[in-house]
Amino acid sequence: MKILVVDDNENHRKAAQVLLRNHEVTVAGTYAEGERCLESETPDVVLTDLLVPPVVMHNGTERDFGEKFPDEKFSEMPLGTIFAFLALKKGIKMVAVVTDANHHKHPASAALDSFRASRELERCVLRIGDAAILLTNFGFDGWINSKTGEPSTWGEVKDIGEGNCFPCKRWDFVLAALLQGKSTEKE
Repeated sequence: MKILVVDDNENHRKAAQVLLRNHEVTVAGTYAEGERCLESETPDVVLTDLLVPPVVMHNGTERDFGEKFPDEKFSEMPLGTIFAFLALKKGIKMVAVVTDANHHKHPASAALDSFRASRELERCVLRIGDAAILLTNFGFDGWINSKTGEPSTWGEVKDIGEGNCFPCKRWDFVLAALLQGKSTEKE
């Protein structure tokens, strides 16, 4: 399966490559990089962070709005949702918008609470026509062992030491939920 992951956090991009290694994974760090990927290939799945830096394609030119307007609050914006719509427009049938932003501290993450149907991610997948869409701020926190490159539980992290692991989004859980939600009829 061809999967495009858009996330500005390097650890989350590394985790995507590790956790989804049985698939053909392309990673991008900005909206503009993701947009270029969508222009050159058609993935089966798009997984994107909610909050990404405001580097976008504008009139055919890459523009960093955070750099251009440093006094504005443009460091991260909920462009992942817009990217998800772009992917749907391009015919991608499985799309997830995921954030690790605390829903008590960020309004865009808090807004995703209204999409929770359950603590089970696959029950939170929206079906619009033949597309499966997941918007979530929970259920995916994990760790990758820096030495082995394998996922670790919190108990293992405590045993081997936090310095030997890095926190990550569990993209494999997100993909599994999308696949399960896509194959389940809406109840």
